[in-house]
Amino acid sequence: MNALIRAALVGAVVGLTEAALAAHLSVFTLLMMLLVPVPLSLALSYWGRLPRWWLVALLGPVGAIACFGMLPVTPAELAGMTGWVGYPAFMGLCALGFALATFWVVPAGRAARLTAVGAFAVFSVTALLGRDSITVLVAAQTAVRDGLPLVAAKLPDYRLTDVTVDDGRHLILSYERSRDGQELMLQVERRSEKTPRSACADVAESGANDCREVADGVWRDESDPGMLLFAVRGDAFIEAYNEVATQEDVLAVLRAVRPVQWWELAWS
Repeated sequence: MNALIRAALVGAVVGLTEAALAAHLSVFTLLMMLLVPVPLSLALSYWGRLPRWWLVALLGPVGAIACFGMLPVTPAELAGMTGWVGYPAFMGLCALGFALATFWVVPAGRAARLTAVGAFAVFSVTALLGRDSITVLVAAQTAVRDGLPLVAAKLPDYRLTDVTVDDGRHLILSYERSRDGQELMLQVERRSEKTPRSACADVAESGANDCREVADGVWRDESDPGMLLFAVRGDAFIEAYNEVATQEDVLAVLRAVRPVQWWELAWS
C-alpha cells in the first residue's frame, strides 16, 4: 500500500506539470508535454525509492494516457477549465495511472491490489456513465474562462443534449423535446450594443422588412423557413432556432431561459 501511495504522489506531480504546460498550449509546450513525463517520473520514482522504480517510471505515463483516453474530452480541453478544477483533474488522472502501473509491476498485498482495482473500476464506470455530464461541465468551464454568460432553459419536456463553445464567442446549447425528439438550438453570446431587431435585420433577406416583434423584446426573421428568434436575457444575447417548431414552442423555451452556474448545466 505504501508503494501505491508513493507512486500516486509521483503521478500527481507529473500531472501538475502536464496541466501547467497544457494550460498554455503551443507547439513548444506540446513537445514538452511529450518529452517531460518520462525523465520527470524517472527522477521522482528514484527519489521516492519505489520498487522497480525504472519500470514504474516508464509504465506510469502509459497508465495516465489510458486514464485520459477514457474521458470524452481532450487534455487541452480539460486544462482549459479554471485552474482549481483542471489542475486537480490532471493530478488525479496521473496519480491513478501511476498507481495502476505500480499495481502491475510491484508485489503487493491483497488490500493494496483490491484498492487499486476498485479505484480503477469506479473511475471506469463513472467515466462511462457520466460522459455527457463531463462534456457539458468542461464546455461550461470553457465558457466561463472565455467570459460568456451561462444560461439554460428549465422545461420539464426538454432535455439538454449538447453544449459547445464556438471560438470563445458563442455558447451553443442543443435541446431535444422528450415526446417527439424535436430539436432546438440556443446560441448565446455576450450582450453588446446589438439589439434583437438589428441582429434580425442583419440576417433577414430584406433587412428589417422581414423582421417582426412576436413578443416583448423578441424578434423573428420571417424570411427564414425555420423559426429563428432573437432575444436578450440579462447579460446574454440569444438566437433560438428550430426548423419545424411553432412560434409558441420557441417562445416557451426563451421564457424559461435563466442564468445558471457552470455545474448546473450538467443537470439541466
